[in-house]
Amino acid sequence: MVATWKEMSDRKSIDIVVAVCNEEQATATFVQQVAALDLPEQVSLQFIFVEDGSTDRTREVLMSLARVHPNLTYYFLTEGDGQTAALAFGLHHSKGDAVIMMDVDGEHPPSLIPILIERFEEGYDVIQCRRYEVGGQRPFLRRCAAAAFRAVFSLVSGTSLANQNVYFRMIKADIRDSLKVDRRWTHFMRLTAKQFANTNHCTVAFQAPSRQTGQSKYGPKRLAQLALNALLGFLPARRFYGLCLATAAIATWCLSQGQMAMAALLLGLDLYLIWKFNVLCSSFSWEKLRIEATNRPSMNDQPLTPPPRLAEGAFPATADQRS
Repeated sequence: MVATWKEMSDRKSIDIVVAVCNEEQATATFVQQVAALDLPEQVSLQFIFVEDGSTDRTREVLMSLARVHPNLTYYFLTEGDGQTAALAFGLHHSKGDAVIMMDVDGEHPPSLIPILIERFEEGYDVIQCRRYEVGGQRPFLRRCAAAAFRAVFSLVSGTSLANQNVYFRMIKADIRDSLKVDRRWTHFMRLTAKQFANTNHCTVAFQAPSRQTGQSKYGPKRLAQLALNALLGFLPARRFYGLCLATAAIATWCLSQGQMAMAALLLGLDLYLIWKFNVLCSSFSWEKLRIEATNRPSMNDQPLTPPPRLAEGAFPATADQRS
């Protein structure tokens, strides 16, 4: 039987990890909305903001908010490395009993936080939010491209994105710590089918509201890069290298038929994908990041040391499992 909070210690700390870039209008509103929530007395919320290369007043807004909210920590990174890298950095510095990953732009409603906490109190390790959209809310071509990507991703990786179409979720500390050691996970923050199967999880469906302020940072080029990282990040190594061998065989056949241009194109694509795959497997995005400023006194600009690596899809035993 899974122990609930009522059966454990009275006070629980929950970190809200948010990556922001050019969100000066949304950040203060987000903090105010979360601060106004009616939460259980045993819950202590901590904000962890990772600012990643903003050119507006986002940094000034965060410094102002930190003077009013002592439970708000911010990190200003020296250069923009992308949302997933910033989120991975924030997770690395999360020390709470659980962590919520979300956006500040209103597309991840703060009003869902009490529901996530309620599910977590019931004993769930992972509470995954699932977005459903009203027809026509997003551009038709983007919805078609997203549907095609989900189908291809499911085919090549064996992991369905039906219940993970957003990274908005709440996870237990043990799950958070195990995810931090998965080198490829940091490039596309979804759980594999095996990881989901090893957790006590549930989903919370919500209707995605329109972005309240600012503009989306994901244009076609960045979405294509994210899709490639996702496919390579979740494709099993044996299957990936099998596809590379098949591509090389096709290139060899094209060469024998005198189709030099096609053979060169296929071999070039093969070499690029092999390089990209090994980059995703061998490096943590957050290892390269450097802090320009933070309001956390104990932090300094030292390289981060990665934790030991676990087998792919493995989770350490939770406190309930150890008992």
